[in-house]
Amino acid sequence: MKAVRLDRREICKGLFYSKNKKQEQQIAETLLRHCISNPSLSRNKSSYGELQSVDLEQRLAQLEKENLRLKEMIIELNQENRALSWIIEKRC
Repeated sequence: MKAVRLDRREICKGLFYSKNKKQEQQIAETLLRHCISNPSLSRNKSSYGELQSVDLEQRLAQLEKENLRLKEMIIELNQENRALSWIIEKRC
């Protein structure tokens, strides 16, 4: 069985919120179907378990925006680096 990589939104949508034993068993079955190990669940639960679904979505959107900003910064720095390398190459 090939492992399916779930993104944070899918994990946050309901895998953490169980009200009783029956729901916990359903969650465990879902985890097995998606090849998510118990340590992965525990790690995600410790990171995000105390947050509500709305909080998680807001935090995820905030992190995605920050990630985009950092990627743009890297692109800009790479362009500056190439330009400076080209100038140095032409002078020598």
